[in-house]
Amino acid sequence: LESRRVPGVCSVLPRCQAAPLAVASNAEAANIDFTLDGAELRGYFKVIVNGMQVRNPKPFPDIYLKAADKLGVAAKNCIVFEDSPTGVEAARAAGTRVVGVETHGPLDGVNFSVPDFKGNVLDRWISEQQVA
Repeated sequence: LESRRVPGVCSVLPRCQAAPLAVASNAEAANIDFTLDGAELRGYFKVIVNGMQVRNPKPFPDIYLKAADKLGVAAKNCIVFEDSPTGVEAARAAGTRVVGVETHGPLDGVNFSVPDFKGNVLDRWISEQQVA
């Protein structure tokens, strides 16, 4: 799974440990577990919500609203990282800010875009965000 990680993710996650982090994926629990455990990323996330835990999966906002609720954070104060148009639609409907991770190409409707997690451009953008 090392080659399937978005470049730089293993350096950005430790810098975000003070923030409550969640995974909100339409995937089944077994697939999420396989990915998080195989990539050794599980320990960074306080909450994991899968598509089977909500009534309406993406593109509906349910999964992001549930993750925000479980984190104890208002959705408007969340930043979602998405790599699909369906996910962007769901995150926007939930009222979050959205960073498009352009692993599959450009995404419309995002607040900020990154090709990967290398460098500090993302850090700068995040530091400029205000809690509403």
